[in-house]
Amino acid sequence: MDRNTLPAASAPPVIGVAGGGRRLRLLRQLLESEGSRWRARALPARWDGGLCAVSLSQPDWEQVARCVAAGCEPVAVLGLDDPVGRSWREAELTPTVTYSENKDRADLVAKNLTVLPGGRLRFEVLAGESLSRVCLSRRVCSLYEALEVMACGLAAGVPAERSAAFLTDLSRPRRGLGLKPGRNCDKTV
Repeated sequence: MDRNTLPAASAPPVIGVAGGGRRLRLLRQLLESEGSRWRARALPARWDGGLCAVSLSQPDWEQVARCVAAGCEPVAVLGLDDPVGRSWREAELTPTVTYSENKDRADLVAKNLTVLPGGRLRFEVLAGESLSRVCLSRRVCSLYEALEVMACGLAAGVPAERSAAFLTDLSRPRRGLGLKPGRNCDKTV
C-alpha cells in the first residue's frame, strides 16, 4: 500500500516523533510544503489509533505495541548509528525506514560530509539510487536531525530529493546573517 494515498474518507495518517522539538517542526513544515495528507505529532502523545509511522530516537515500545495490537502496522523510522535502532531493526517488529551517517545498508545514507566556513555542513544523501545534495546551517538542524526528517519524509511518501531541497532552502543565507550566498552553500541537484 502506498502510505501517502489512503482512501479520502480515512483520517490523515500520522507520524509520531519522539521528543518533538525542531525535528517535529521541520517535519510538519516538510509535509505541509509537499501537500501531504500525513500529519506529525510528538510522542509520547495520547494514542488514538491513527499512528502509521513512528520516529524513535528512544523507542517507545508501549506506543508501538498498542498500535500493533489495534491492527496498525506502523513504520519505524530508525537511526542505524544508534545501537537501539539496530536492535529494533534486527527484531523485525515493524517495517522500517532507516538512516545513517556511515552504514550503507540504511535506506538513507549521508556521504561526503564537508564542514564549510561558518560551520555549515554540506553532504550528499543516498536513498536507493537517488543522490541528493544538502547544505545545512546549524540554526536549522544537525546532521542526524536532517536525516531523521528526511527518513520520516520517505515513510510518508516524500522523495529524498524533495526533502533535501526543502532543508537546503531553509538553510539558505538570509539578509543580516553575514553569510555570502554562493560561498556557503551549494544548490541541491
